[in-house]
Amino acid sequence: MAVPVSDLQGIAPSAIIELFELQLNTAQHGTNDIYRFHAGANLNNNGQLVWAGNSYLRFPLEADGFEYSGNGQLPRPKIRVSNILGTITALLLTLPEGLEGAKVTRIRTLARYLDAVNFPGNINPLGTPDPTAEFPREIYFIDRKSSETRDVVEYELAASFDLAGVRSPKRQCVSNICQWVYKSVECGFVPTNAASGTYIRRSFTGTYSQTGTTITVSSTSHGALAGDNIYLTRDRVSAVTYTYDSTVDAGIIITLPSHGYGVGEEVNLTFSPGDQYVNGNYVIAEASSSDTFAVAARPESFFYFAFYPSGDVTVTPTVPTSGFVTVTSASADSFTFDAGTSATETGNISASLLRVSINGHGLTVGATVNLVFTSGGASDAAFIVSAVDTNTFTVQNQSGDSTSGNVTTSGAFDINDNPVPSVSQDECGKRLASCKARFGSDGELPFGSFPGIGFYFT
Repeated sequence: MAVPVSDLQGIAPSAIIELFELQLNTAQHGTNDIYRFHAGANLNNNGQLVWAGNSYLRFPLEADGFEYSGNGQLPRPKIRVSNILGTITALLLTLPEGLEGAKVTRIRTLARYLDAVNFPGNINPLGTPDPTAEFPREIYFIDRKSSETRDVVEYELAASFDLAGVRSPKRQCVSNICQWVYKSVECGFVPTNAASGTYIRRSFTGTYSQTGTTITVSSTSHGALAGDNIYLTRDRVSAVTYTYDSTVDAGIIITLPSHGYGVGEEVNLTFSPGDQYVNGNYVIAEASSSDTFAVAARPESFFYFAFYPSGDVTVTPTVPTSGFVTVTSASADSFTFDAGTSATETGNISASLLRVSINGHGLTVGATVNLVFTSGGASDAAFIVSAVDTNTFTVQNQSGDSTSGNVTTSGAFDINDNPVPSVSQDECGKRLASCKARFGSDGELPFGSFPGIGFYFT
């Protein structure tokens, strides 16, 4: 969100923090590395300033000339960076084309919104950290190096369409028409012949428990087999203990082995009946240990604060954990999978799997396959293959009723984007719908040849 105007109109608004990001581009510099700078340090051991989880190198620099005027002339700011110890010169020596063309982003926010790790005790005393609260970002590109000495390197910046020797777009862009050559390297589509078989789709709910890295799902209707790739949505619930810690500003330390939470993440806390803390959502202020994390909270009663309370609390993420997992073993009423990280927790779960049986299907993980359901009531669509065996494969499927029937796979389409059985009949309609039929509605589409319309440096 933008910084509220009321924050700037107060009697004593917090300081405006100015940050800079320098991003190279592969076409000119051979890499797209990002360098982050701030002309100062944080208040926690004089370390690097952290904003939205990113560290900004404490480095002497200054910039000016960002003013806007109504006479139609675009600003051309200048940024001066200390060349102490020859740091910038050493960087330039690794870039044959110099820094010209690199993107410079000016970020401004208020100190009250900075990450808590910038302050002693990992608590922002000025306000509540908010990585989305910032002024509109100002994006410029380095136009030229105006000076370089052993002390300072100065660059002049310009807007993207105010650079010398730049034409944009590179070529004409025609609405609703793809300019790529069909099946070319830029297009990337490889059609396949049709094949027929059967499918089964199951959607179910159940409960789960995790011990170590193994999660066991209990459901009498799961239908999953070892090797299946299925989509799960977990509602994690963890009953743990908490204790008062005076080093955190009226806060609490929660013990949860291998919790996996990070600073700034939000969790819902439900305290034992009779405890004086308020139930609700809290932002994690400190997570230096893999077994504990801290939130800043005050009891309902100020007098209760003096007793350093402790007790039981239930931790629930505000957003359920969702994603695809691979079944490692299965029985009639349960199946297991590897969570990757160790934890002890329980909760509710819902799932959906779509498994297709076709002898010698020849598909690979990550391929796009168009499924035409000839019976069973499922909707025809393009899917991403998530797991394969010799005669079966599962695809990424996030919802749908339990059903089964016959299915035909097709990787070839006619000019109207209807599936056809033979590659020899394959023809692209050059429309966005043509791209979606071949790559999937949620896939990365090369439609319109927009990747070829960008900056052209002469």
